[in-house]
Amino acid sequence: MSQQMTPVTAMIATANMLWAVVYVLIIRAGLRDRTYGMPIVALWLNLSWEGNFSFVRPQPGALWVTNVVWFLLDCGILWTALRYGHREFPWLPRWGYVLGLALTGACCWTGMEAALRQLERAGGIETAGTYTGFGAQLVMSCLFPAMLMARRSTSGQSTAIGVCRLVADAGAVAGGVVWLRNGTVVGGPVLPVVFTLAIVLDLAYVAGVSAVRRAERRVPAAVAPDPAAGAPVVLGGG
Repeated sequence: MSQQMTPVTAMIATANMLWAVVYVLIIRAGLRDRTYGMPIVALWLNLSWEGNFSFVRPQPGALWVTNVVWFLLDCGILWTALRYGHREFPWLPRWGYVLGLALTGACCWTGMEAALRQLERAGGIETAGTYTGFGAQLVMSCLFPAMLMARRSTSGQSTAIGVCRLVADAGAVAGGVVWLRNGTVVGGPVLPVVFTLAIVLDLAYVAGVSAVRRAERRVPAAVAPDPAAGAPVVLGGG
């Protein structure tokens, strides 16, 4: 007999589906604008977490399927970064960009593995997955506004992406709060701060991308910012 769906499990299930929608929207925006729509460091952290819980520490049942779907969709975003990302760094030769991309991925995977091993010893796999997952989520919430500011346009981005991210994060946070209260994960001051900062930054990103979108509509297309024109971007933020 299947478990009864509670409001919290319904929110978590909705959040999981919305994250898949977010990734599809990011791929679509990247193909549309010939760029990538997720900051590089955030993308590699996602791939490190999802790859780990899909293939190294596979979770059971539907959780494994969800992680694999997320991993494959993030691979699609990675393809847009490989295909178009060098345009965001016109001062780099293409081989230098690809090398930087690969080194960033190696660093993120190494850091994720080290964090998982440390947290597993402290509180088990649930605690390790929760802290690293929400940590990656907070990094993403920080870097999306940074990408918006660095590009000075909504290239590779959209209000729909921001809103779906906000709702998905809110659902995940609801689940995290329940896990803290029922002892599924080891508690402490870190996760509540991470939860709060992630939601605040997501709200800021939605407001920011909406404001930039309105400004772009007032600017003739001929003078709208072009991401290939060489706007200054940092590897983590753009």
